Amino acid sequence: RGKHMFSRLKIGQRLIILIAVQAIVLLFVGIISIYGLRTGTESTKELDKAATTSTRLGYIIEPVRTDFVDTVNNLYNGTLSWQESRERLAFAREDFEQSWAAFIDSLSLGELEFINSVLKPYLSDVKDAMDELQSIIDAQDSARLESFALNGARPAIAPFISSAQASVAEQNLVANNILYESSQREKSILVITIVAFVVGIF
Repeated sequence: RGKHMFSRLKIGQRLIILIAVQAIVLLFVGIISIYGLRTGTESTKELDKAATTSTRLGYIIEPVRTDFVDTVNNLYNGTLSWQESRERLAFAREDFEQSWAAFIDSLSLGELEFINSVLKPYLSDVKDAMDELQSIIDAQDSARLESFALNGARPAIAPFISSAQASVAEQNLVANNILYESSQREKSILVITIVAFVVGIF
């Protein structure tokens, strides 16, 4: 019946209807494409943010887990002199403080509140451990060094390292979720676009 009614229309009216239908289909596809581009851009920004946060957390962990701990161990083992240890500690402290400042500056207000509750409580432990090592080096106290290397250094920084690593794992999970949601959204947009073209052709 619809086909019969369509055939009764004049050629000009038919063309107008056909053009209007195709225009609507193209408009719909265009809207879907714009939506896909916008959500893709937002996902890229969120993914970049998660990756940047994870990287900056790694920059914070590294001076503590390697530079500081290695300085303690190498000094205790005799592979570093007191002067060399003093220089290594100064480098580790500066690297840590700069990395922490850069990380804090990159956070939003909500992220800053989260970090203050998760990482900041253990920040003083790391600084106290570095101060303790500095005091040992200044005094060149081998007995205190032995006690610190065997019993004090790792327990002092362990809570901070564990919290930072947990935050890195969380950021990696966020990134994986963003990638998955983006992939699912792209599939949905592709299906909708194909259906729209099929409807338009029909």
